[in-house]
Amino acid sequence: SSVLSNLYAVDVASGATRAITSTANPESSPFGLVMMGDRVYYGALHGDFLGLASTTLAGGEPQTHETGDGHVTNISARSGKLLFQRLDADQQMHVWGMNPESGAIRQLTAGGGETLKSISPDGKWFTYTVSDSTRGVWIMSTDGGEGRLFSATALQGLGGFSPDSRYVVTLEYETDAAGLIRNLMKVAPIEGGPVVDLRLPQRSEDIQAMPGTNRITFIDAANPNRNLYFTELGADANVRQLTHFSEGAVTDHQWSDDGKQLAVARRLADGENVWLLKPDGTSPKQVTRFTGLDVLQMAWAPDNT
Repeated sequence: SSVLSNLYAVDVASGATRAITSTANPESSPFGLVMMGDRVYYGALHGDFLGLASTTLAGGEPQTHETGDGHVTNISARSGKLLFQRLDADQQMHVWGMNPESGAIRQLTAGGGETLKSISPDGKWFTYTVSDSTRGVWIMSTDGGEGRLFSATALQGLGGFSPDSRYVVTLEYETDAAGLIRNLMKVAPIEGGPVVDLRLPQRSEDIQAMPGTNRITFIDAANPNRNLYFTELGADANVRQLTHFSEGAVTDHQWSDDGKQLAVARRLADGENVWLLKPDGTSPKQVTRFTGLDVLQMAWAPDNT
């Protein structure tokens, strides 16, 4: 199969939607996106390699960024720091950083292969895993230096940060009283201290941190409409329902950086569209009017508009 994709900018106040790329073929279609400043960074094909490009929210001619000989397979940006992972010709993958102003790139991790997991909201830390083990989450400064093993028992699937950048959330397995294997999240402070266990429903997906709170939100795939639920990272770990859609299915959600708006992608019979809600999950408002298209990914502009 092949996919033709483009980037769109949506004004959350008016719902006005405009394309900011004009891709005509699958080979030059953008994949993935992150926002930093007034620019959208995304993956794009450069010669023989998957590389990195960017454009402004106003659109215009894309800018190609030099990322060396290797495939850029993951891009992440927070608080002025842009990181990506690159698969080199020797099939080893490492984490790199790029200076957005100069375009200079710098290799941050070195070894037998490392995978970028997450950047802290304050841009100071990132987590990664190594390819020679199925367990272990590592942490390193986004400025480089020595990485340290943060959790030796954590599975490789998760290494996210709390909204205040003080905690790392990792994933392990546990066996319940019935002998069934369940997911167990561990919330551990970066600077050391007590670790809190967090248990979410087994079919939890798309786990996100809500800015300005100690709350995480997630899709419960066991819900017929894949509604959003939330829980606190502290002692109050009760799971509560956030959205109450009775048709279609939620496929993605993203909080604005100020935590005052929630964007969700919903799949209905005529395709997927973006909806806005208040932080308490009420007042859903459809803002895009695509027909027969899929929303592959969403990212908020830093000014939350």
